[in-house]
Amino acid sequence: MNWKEKVYILEKNDDFDVAIFFMQQIIRDNPEDVDAYIFILFRLMYCIIENSCHFANISQTPVSDIKKQYYREKEEHYNDLYLEYFAQGYEKFSENSEFLFYAAHTAAMAGMLSFLHAGIDDNVINQMIEKAALLDPQNMVYRWQFYPAFRQGDKDGQDHKLLDYAHSVLDQSSPIWRELHQMGTFGEHLYGIMESWAHRWLKQ
Repeated sequence: MNWKEKVYILEKNDDFDVAIFFMQQIIRDNPEDVDAYIFILFRLMYCIIENSCHFANISQTPVSDIKKQYYREKEEHYNDLYLEYFAQGYEKFSENSEFLFYAAHTAAMAGMLSFLHAGIDDNVINQMIEKAALLDPQNMVYRWQFYPAFRQGDKDGQDHKLLDYAHSVLDQSSPIWRELHQMGTFGEHLYGIMESWAHRWLKQ
């Protein structure tokens, strides 16, 4: 069983902290493994967002202050780790289309978190996604970024491109499905977004 399969089991069992701990070990042992950086960036970001939700929904009890302190410190710790691994990864893999595309998408998830998002400029995120597409223009997943109307549901002037892409998203033999299903829970997350769009668009 490889490390990705072990991470997947941990995450499916909601052992997110253990998964992060394990991925840190993977990076220490394999510092040039681009997927290890992508996987940990997604899990850290997801935990930060989830942690914020926990913090916002703590009810008043005699121990609520303890819980708030715990979640606040955990959030700050994961925030620091995220920015550290993002910077490390960008330094190592700034010419790697896979890192640029997927790491940029983890940063984009932070839009609701101003304290973190301020550390990664929107322009940097957009430039990373655009550069990924330039480095690997044949990658079907990266083409998701080529047509802004894909996500807005605007069919005008792009019917045939949208139709072809929507069918490709839903085709389990397509490069889109195959690539994203090799990216663990992050790939499932992105595929879920694309799949939902494809179904909605084809029903229009």
